[in-house]
Amino acid sequence: MPNRRNPSDLPLVPLTDSHLRTAGMSWLTSPSYRQSSLSFSATAFHSVTDVLLENPNLNSSHLFRADIIFDSTGILKTNREKEDFRCIPPSNSHLGCEEQQLKTSNEDEALPPLPFPGFELRRTILRRLIPRKPQLDQSLLQTCHIYTAEDEDLADFDEVPSSEKAHEHVFAPLSLDEKLRNKSVYRQAVAHHSQHLVVYQPHADPLTGKNMPWYHPPLKSLAFLYRRERLDSSEEQNQTSSALSVHFRFFSGSCPADDPRSITDRVHRTLLSLLSTFTRLVRNTPVCLNIRNKEERPTRNSAMQYIKDNIIPEHLVQNTYSRLKTQYAADLINRWVEKTDPSKHVFEDLSIAAFLLELWRKMYGNNPTHFPGFVDIACGNGVLVYILRMEGFRGWGFDARARRTWSIFPTSITACLKQSVCIPRPFLEALHSIDYPLPEDLLVHNGIFEQGTFIVSNHADELTTWTPLLAALSCPESPLPWLAIPCCSHALSGAANRYPSVLRQPGDTKVQHNIKKLGPGNDADTSRDEQPRTGDLAALRASKDPAPQSSERKSPSGTKSAYASLVDQVISLATKLDPTEDVEKTLMRIPSTRNIGIVGGQLRGLSSKTGGEGPLMTYTSNAEQLEREKRADLTRKTVREIVEQECMRSGGVEDAATIWMGRVRTAIGTTRHTFESG
Repeated sequence: MPNRRNPSDLPLVPLTDSHLRTAGMSWLTSPSYRQSSLSFSATAFHSVTDVLLENPNLNSSHLFRADIIFDSTGILKTNREKEDFRCIPPSNSHLGCEEQQLKTSNEDEALPPLPFPGFELRRTILRRLIPRKPQLDQSLLQTCHIYTAEDEDLADFDEVPSSEKAHEHVFAPLSLDEKLRNKSVYRQAVAHHSQHLVVYQPHADPLTGKNMPWYHPPLKSLAFLYRRERLDSSEEQNQTSSALSVHFRFFSGSCPADDPRSITDRVHRTLLSLLSTFTRLVRNTPVCLNIRNKEERPTRNSAMQYIKDNIIPEHLVQNTYSRLKTQYAADLINRWVEKTDPSKHVFEDLSIAAFLLELWRKMYGNNPTHFPGFVDIACGNGVLVYILRMEGFRGWGFDARARRTWSIFPTSITACLKQSVCIPRPFLEALHSIDYPLPEDLLVHNGIFEQGTFIVSNHADELTTWTPLLAALSCPESPLPWLAIPCCSHALSGAANRYPSVLRQPGDTKVQHNIKKLGPGNDADTSRDEQPRTGDLAALRASKDPAPQSSERKSPSGTKSAYASLVDQVISLATKLDPTEDVEKTLMRIPSTRNIGIVGGQLRGLSSKTGGEGPLMTYTSNAEQLEREKRADLTRKTVREIVEQECMRSGGVEDAATIWMGRVRTAIGTTRHTFESG
């Protein structure tokens, strides 16, 4: 790919004066910090700038994120705005190690903009850089100013129609309604300019930069300059290309007296890496970052970035994760008794615990005493149960086989970890009907849990597809809320199985998609078994698996992967129970490739918190009681139909239950446990 640079392969070159000037202060640059003949637009430049403003971790692995404190255009949202958007209650007790630093104080004010001749200030952003390890690095405030300028020789090369230039102005603080439409207006206002300058200034000692965190280069100011240039070729006189360059200033008290232009190898490599990362992101910019028209924006379910942090804001999960990691990680790793790698399991369970704690705070409020309880099915090593209970949330977990890790927990935790095999109630009834003998010493759980219990299904393998069904069977009138993190794909019988793709057609809403799947003559499960009378294999695949959307993970044949199909199957089962069910998937921030979380019944928890109809609802009138019984009967009927239909692939419910018991006997009779969640 042209203009690709490996920072480690480029030699250190002398610095030169930059053409940027600010009140007599000189800036420095180098030909190594410039890439020309680029083809991206000013709109893409600003889009990637916004991405990097919120995600400095793309440039430094020492950083978690950046918290936006102020944006003069309202494009980037503050933490409080993100929480308000997702109806999360404010709290001062749930924050992690950065809770004191995250509070806005009188010092959290943007630095004054630097005057650049010929440039006009367009936007000011104040952000706080949040380190990944707050016990080692401190956070850092940083002001970002964005400017535009026009070259006279390029004034006739506009990227947007002249009619859109009427929007051009310097933005003042906006109202909420104005913020909703301000992003497109801002992009239109600046897109036609030929020069765009982004200047970063850390809030540090202006002379020496004392106490500058390691993750930030020891520079007083850093700037990215985007410029459109006229092509020199006579055949391309009416065309332009783009150039991107990096400019910077040293702290006046940190430069060697004998050579004020000297630069360390670390700073040189950092600047090259910053430039390389920016151009790489621009080249790989998803469609949603380069759009001009609203109609071009992909739907949330068609782009992976739209399912990240869509349930809980990033800062809440990361703050809680940092606190949990500091409190529990070292002790758990030091006392680990399993043969598996402790860091993988510990950090993954800490990440899941952080998500659950924030989800429950959103659903049930800040007081754990109002929490109805949880159950971790196929709890494995029990670390997740241990962390959640230590955080004050009551609950328990079970697995077909006890783990050695259980012995390192306090007695109060060990008592909440049960060795038990889950045989779902439909299978138990089928086994009784055929007089199937169960082992006398087998501890069995039928998958029916107390009303209001939150079901955690973390890499539960055979129980993954059962999760929404168990939630419905446990409380048919108001199914239990649940979180499923799928891993390996299994049928309801427990046998390994790959599900076909179930794709939503463009333009269909979630309810329309579910109705089409469940409507007469269009059942997703029966239609996939029907064979056409004529046609080749390619036509058959095309009829059953329409082209997946661009963000979905695909196999070489163009269909969804087994994992993506498993995720769709879980969602499909939940929506078959109720086409209007509030099922939402999210890309979880866990160190695992199996990182899709599916949350069901979230709104029921929210309604119970606000006093409405939720998992702890009560009925007083006869009419309400009749409605409750009617709803429960319908749910039981639907579950029965789903189980019968899904078990047809295994020969029926009785045969599927027999297969399940065969896997149970194998699991409890061997060292390798197929029900293990990790």
